[in-house]
Amino acid sequence: MPKAKSQRRTASGKRSAAESVGTRLRELRTQRQFSQGEIEKRTGLLRCYVSRVEGGYTVPSINTLEKFAAAFAVPLHAIFLHGKASGLLPISNAKPPRHVAPDAYSEKLRRLVGKMDARDRDTFLSLVRKLAILGS
Repeated sequence: MPKAKSQRRTASGKRSAAESVGTRLRELRTQRQFSQGEIEKRTGLLRCYVSRVEGGYTVPSINTLEKFAAAFAVPLHAIFLHGKASGLLPISNAKPPRHVAPDAYSEKLRRLVGKMDARDRDTFLSLVRKLAILGS
């Protein structure tokens, strides 16, 4: 049975990183007027998985976040930014490139984050989000 949203909050009452990322992905999807089915086609991720990520019930891996970013035609860090100072690229319904060659750093980061357990990954994503906000 899925946890209620109130149970997914941190001890301080703030949203978890998974919930924040999910909310941001839903914002990006609705801004572009994409259905979850369209995201399924663009990313290869099942529609039910997209729903679980948007609802904050599942913490996506860096590899999965890269698929979302490519589908939305935004840089990966844009998923962690909110508001007018987010540095988002203009909204576009253009198809993303079929393959974007990642650099060595991204590959190493993806590999290391993929080895993390869910709690550590949630903490890491929270930290990345905070750093992205500070850098904007």
